[in-house]
Amino acid sequence: QKISTRITNTVKGAVNRVVYDITHKPPGTIEWE
Repeated sequence: QKISTRITNTVKGAVNRVVYDITHKPPGTIEWE
């Protein structure tokens, strides 16, 4: 939580959310909506 808040505050306007991938699938098989 602390890291994601720091990232969003540092780059305001460019990033509004930080998402952590905790699945066991390789990154190429995951789709975000």
